[in-house]
Amino acid sequence: MADGDILIHSGDFSQRVKANGLAEAASEFNEFLAPLPHAHKLLIAGNHEIAFNDLSKAAIQALLPHCIYLEDSSVRLLGLEFYGSPWTSSHRMGFSASHEELAQHWAAIPASTDVLITHLPPRCVLDLAYSDSSPDVVCELCAKRHPHYRHWGSPALFTEVTTRIKPLVHLFGHVHECNGVLLEHGVLFSNASMDLIPRPIVIDIYLPPQQSPPSSPRSPSLSPRFISSAFAAITGGATSSAATVPTADTDISLSGSLTISGSRTSSSPRCSMA
Repeated sequence: MADGDILIHSGDFSQRVKANGLAEAASEFNEFLAPLPHAHKLLIAGNHEIAFNDLSKAAIQALLPHCIYLEDSSVRLLGLEFYGSPWTSSHRMGFSASHEELAQHWAAIPASTDVLITHLPPRCVLDLAYSDSSPDVVCELCAKRHPHYRHWGSPALFTEVTTRIKPLVHLFGHVHECNGVLLEHGVLFSNASMDLIPRPIVIDIYLPPQQSPPSSPRSPSLSPRFISSAFAAITGGATSSAATVPTADTDISLSGSLTISGSRTSSSPRCSMA
C-alpha cells in the first residue's frame, strides 16, 4: 500500500457479508486499516456489504472507527470535495436500487464534487462484465462488439457525471473485469476493481498554492503529468508512486481502492488509489 495522506476504498471490503458475519468482517477490515499511515481514510460500501442494509450510517461508522464512512455524503479534505454513494442495480444485495431510485441518488450528488466515489460505474465506461448470454453482435449502446460481455453501468449516472457534476475524477469498482482508467468528457474515470486485475495507477491533480485561496470550488485541475501517468499505467509503463512531486501537485494512484497519498519530502498532498 502506497504511503499518503488519504486512502479511499470504493466498496466491497467483504464477501457477501450478512449480519452473522459482520462483526468478524469489520474487525478484519479495521485491522487492515489501523496500521496504515494515511492521515485520512475514506470508505463507501459495495453491494457485497449486505449487512449494512439494516444499519444506520452512524452504526456503520461506529463499526469502522479507522475510516470516514461516506453514504450519500461528502467530506472536504486537502482542498478537494469528496462525495461517496454505494448504490447499485444488483438484486437483493447491499444498497440495491431500481433504475428510478438510482437516478434520484445521482441527482442528489453536489455539482461541487471534485472526486466522486461510487460503487457502480456509469454506462459504457469500464463497465463490461462477463455474461454467457451476450451475443456476438454490434452493441446498440457502444457500437462495438464484445461477445460474452455486457454493460453493467448506470446511464443516469453517466448523464449526471458528464453534463452536470463534471468532477475531476470519478472512482468506482463493481465490475471486476474492467480495472483501468479512461479520460472522456473532461473527467478521468477509474474502475478500481482489483479482484482480477491488480494494476495500480498513479495520477496527479494540480492544486492552487495554499497562500492563494481558490477563486472557485472547481479550481483544481488535471495536470499533464496526471494524464500521462494514467495512460502509462494502461500501456504498461512505470507506475511508481514514490517520486517527489512539486508543491502544488496532488498525486492519485488508482487501483483496488483509492489512496490519496502524500509526498513526505514536499508540502503537497499525494493521492494514490490501491
